[in-house]
Amino acid sequence: MPLPFLRAPRARSAALVAFALSFINVVRAQSIQPVGAERFRLRWVAAEGACPLEREVGAEALRLLDASPRSTAAPLEVNAQVSATPGGYQLAMTLGVGAQARTRFLTAPTCQELAHAGALIVALAIDPTLNLGSEASSGGPQPSVTARPEPCTVVASPPVIAPPVSTARMVAPVCPRCRSCEPQAPITTKEESSRGFGVLVGTGLALGALPQVLPRASLGAAYFSNRHWLELTLSAAFATLGPRSDRSGAEFQLWSMSPRYCLRGVAGPTRLGACASVEVGLLRAEGIGSAVTHADVSPWVAPGLGMQLALPLRRGAELSLTIELGLVTSRPRFHLNGVEAFRTWPLVPSFRVSAFVDLL
Repeated sequence: MPLPFLRAPRARSAALVAFALSFINVVRAQSIQPVGAERFRLRWVAAEGACPLEREVGAEALRLLDASPRSTAAPLEVNAQVSATPGGYQLAMTLGVGAQARTRFLTAPTCQELAHAGALIVALAIDPTLNLGSEASSGGPQPSVTARPEPCTVVASPPVIAPPVSTARMVAPVCPRCRSCEPQAPITTKEESSRGFGVLVGTGLALGALPQVLPRASLGAAYFSNRHWLELTLSAAFATLGPRSDRSGAEFQLWSMSPRYCLRGVAGPTRLGACASVEVGLLRAEGIGSAVTHADVSPWVAPGLGMQLALPLRRGAELSLTIELGLVTSRPRFHLNGVEAFRTWPLVPSFRVSAFVDLL
């Protein structure tokens, strides 16, 4: 039996309008529910135009979860924020709330790639048993993959899967351009990890060590490790003085041993280093044609500083040029017929060209 107040036309019209408004509100409330609200709640903050919208990222995550029968007791809370970087974009994604919240940072050249990676993370966080091995070839924005894959840009951080979801599936890369998200081992070059030991043969000149500037030979051994160079060489030099107006003269012999240390660095195809050395030996001088023929033997001590330029060759060999300035602390001198005939310079510049052959 109809109610009395519905008999009036105005009352019936008001009731119909109220029923229609309540129905519209219900439909609207259901339509504005965020995508995937029953499984996750996504808050996506990114620049409009350059990045996909929040509903698009949520729809992608749901598409990945279509084949998953697994449900969660409560929707997974997901907060994602995209920011621009000099090389592209960075995504900071937090899954869970409170003490169980976990954050992961991803970088990629485009925001579309980050959106696809974020959808993958959400799907795997809800159901880690999903088989997404063929995801790169089925749907979603696909980046252009070059022949030489880029290194993984996922920054190491705690797992982003909220308990009790297992983290076993998260070892797979979420960036389509990354071949592996395992930590990359540092690439070492030969110069950074090389070492060896070999023979050193050279020849050079020393100004002011003897009356004549003649080549002097050297033979030694050298050891190098990374930027460090250590050598020990033996050298011999010969010279003559005269004959003078009285037909007198002298013969000189310089025998020395030189330990040398160089700290070298790579400069293009060459190695350039700073060196320190100490030349220790004996200087022997013998008069010829003098009234009193005699021989003098004097100590020779000359610490020095210099530079070394080395050019690596094949099979562990190298060719080097060493320039040094030595301070002669002993200052040997030689007298002939009571007159000083020669005295060593206080500063002796030297030049040496040597070849090194690695025996290891």
